[in-house]
Amino acid sequence: MNIFDVLCERAVLGDRIAIATASGAISYRELYERVKAYVKWLNGKEVIKRGDRVVLAIKPSIDFYVALMALAGIGAEAVLIEPSDLGRAMRCLQFAKPQFILLGLRLLLPLYRDKQQDAPAAKNSPMALMTFTSGTSGGIKAIERSHDFLMKQAEILEKTLELGQSKIVLTTLPVFVLANLRAGLTSIYASRTDMKLPRAIVSKVLALEPDKIICAPQFAQMLAKSGDTASLLKDKHVIVGGAPLYAPVAAAIRHYCRRLTLVYGSSEAEPISHLEIDENFLPELYKAAKEGRGLPCGNIDRAVQLIILPLGSFEKYQQMSAAARLEKAPPAVDSEIGELLVAGIHVNKAYFMGIGEAENKLAIGETVFHRTGDTGYLKDGRLYLTGRKDSPWSHVVESFASLDSAVKRSAYLGTESKLLVEPFRGAILSAATRKHLAKANIAIEYTKLAVDARHGSKVLT
Repeated sequence: MNIFDVLCERAVLGDRIAIATASGAISYRELYERVKAYVKWLNGKEVIKRGDRVVLAIKPSIDFYVALMALAGIGAEAVLIEPSDLGRAMRCLQFAKPQFILLGLRLLLPLYRDKQQDAPAAKNSPMALMTFTSGTSGGIKAIERSHDFLMKQAEILEKTLELGQSKIVLTTLPVFVLANLRAGLTSIYASRTDMKLPRAIVSKVLALEPDKIICAPQFAQMLAKSGDTASLLKDKHVIVGGAPLYAPVAAAIRHYCRRLTLVYGSSEAEPISHLEIDENFLPELYKAAKEGRGLPCGNIDRAVQLIILPLGSFEKYQQMSAAARLEKAPPAVDSEIGELLVAGIHVNKAYFMGIGEAENKLAIGETVFHRTGDTGYLKDGRLYLTGRKDSPWSHVVESFASLDSAVKRSAYLGTESKLLVEPFRGAILSAATRKHLAKANIAIEYTKLAVDARHGSKVLT
């Protein structure tokens, strides 16, 4: 089964809104009819073969999901490339060598086609989706997901996010729209443009009355800052993910919402863990940040196998695996910091053309583990993140810095023992914060920090 098959089943929901955006809405019946008509149009072109890769150069919108589901219906693989960095986008395009690009629903252009490129069409079970990640190594890697993988992931997300208890979900994360469709829910999708103009979407969002919000922490924080938008959080279950959740941000969101949940995951593994943040747990967030214990991320999802390797030992375990001398994972030691690896039915096991696997995959017996690139530890069954593999203490330092009201965002450079701080206008770190950092031999540099173009949540260093 794929997302097109799911839509065929959900068509019986009729006039229930399937997707709503700032520019319009579409019911399940209308969505099914549009996708079915688009499948007919694509088949009429007689150019796209089963297994062909097609770049979806359409911004997330109703048209985007029409194209995505139609490609699933004809057995083609959708390729998604982040357009914000043109140079990187072109490298991704050359790397994937897609056969076509969709610049709009009626603008289909041919790209790469040769005898070697005909091979993907011969697959009995074509891939559903290709996305790109720089991940832990910085080089371009392509993640391919099968239809079966996407359906299993959607099933796990439905359970973890308790989608069965919702009817209308506001989200800024496109992947969750697919999970919502599978669950037969109404998705209100807020784009990056909508995030910059929150008042423009308030009336439309309130008219549909979402009962759940799934977004990046910074989006929920933005809503909490204004009286015009804070009402969106009231009595809602807010689920955040995709970026670190610092204590002051959690407190600002929790002040308005009925319930706050953090979901931790990665492009290759979503979800990994989840954490309920109620009024009783908020003090632990502050305490963990103040005491240098990192970011609490909650309990490991039941579908996930987690192992923690000693820092700097990944290559050693790879060599043992290659020599068939690694049959079981090393036992996790409570509170001992190490590198996090995960496995599960919804965890990506390979990369396109195998590029990136040597640096990011570890086979233990019959199980392939994915290297998240994060470091952390388990304490009383709860996961804490401390940093990244190349900077194991970055989350520790940044979460501590977040407690200072002068900090808009920060980034810790472990190799230089330097904290980059983007302060709020006219602000500087408090004397107490500066003293604490100096005691740890951490230099401070004030600067403007770039963030990811998609959600404005992750600091780019």
